[in-house]
Amino acid sequence: MAETKNLKIVLTKNKLIKLYVKRKLSMAEIARQFDVAYQTIIYWLKKFNIKRRKIKTYKKTAFSGDNLEREYLKGLSIGDLNIRRHHAQILARTSTTHPAMIKLFRQIFSNYSFIRQIKTNSGISPSWYLYTILDKSFNFLLEKKADMKNLNEKEFYALLSGYVDAEGCLCITNNQKTVRYHFVLSSEDKEFLEEIKKYLEKYKYHISFRI
Repeated sequence: MAETKNLKIVLTKNKLIKLYVKRKLSMAEIARQFDVAYQTIIYWLKKFNIKRRKIKTYKKTAFSGDNLEREYLKGLSIGDLNIRRHHAQILARTSTTHPAMIKLFRQIFSNYSFIRQIKTNSGISPSWYLYTILDKSFNFLLEKKADMKNLNEKEFYALLSGYVDAEGCLCITNNQKTVRYHFVLSSEDKEFLEEIKKYLEKYKYHISFRI
């Protein structure tokens, strides 16, 4: 009951019409914006006599099957995507304050499914929530650990590229005599970083590892 009382204060009929009818936000998006249950929005649509839209269906394309693309997506998923089952399909989502990440997310998934982007405006900087519902052939993204043992060199670099796009940073320092470039991977997943370090050393890279 407390949830409904709070909603009555902040969500008027005019505001619900603006969000649901004019801006075409989904019920789930409005529920997330007001931190209430999906069913609560359904209740208020009925109470305000606002007609519910028909559920849209978007064409979903099966995964291409390309091994390098698969490993790249695995790396990106491990680093910066939230993946879960959505009935028989796969839901991929992320939150970001970086326009570059929005562009990347769209570039990767727009050929496979519809992309939904919501501006959340939480905190000082503007932020966005993005999600897409993918064909079940993307179920390999549900695996949050990468098995590098059976990867060839190209597949390893594809996996690393995805992880770098999620967690990597290029740093430039200038000590007046020389300019130095540092590539940094920062993560709480120590085990995964250790695996990456081992493989990069195998390919003759000099790696510093700090905890």
